[in-house]
Amino acid sequence: MLSTPAHAQPQRQLLYIGDGEACHIVPAHQEIAAWHANSDATLFDDLLRDDPLILLLADLPSLLDTAREHTADQHRALVVTVREA
Repeated sequence: MLSTPAHAQPQRQLLYIGDGEACHIVPAHQEIAAWHANSDATLFDDLLRDDPLILLLADLPSLLDTAREHTADQHRALVVTVREA
C-alpha cells in the first residue's frame, strides 16, 4: 500500500536535480527512486507526472490496480507524443 512520507522535501532534494522543465531524477538514483515509489505515494505521483519511464524500473505488479493503470496511461501518452513529434 502506498503511503505519504513525512519528509518529502529532503527526499526530493536528494533524488532530483534541475528546475522547471529541466527537473529530473539524478540518473544514478533512478533505480532507488523507482524502488521507493512503490511505498511512497507522493514520490510515485511525482514520477508519474515528471518522468514516468523511471516507473518501468519499479515493481509494478506489487502496486494497486489503479496505480498500474495510471502508469500504463502515462506510458501510452508518451508513445503518442513521440509518434506525433
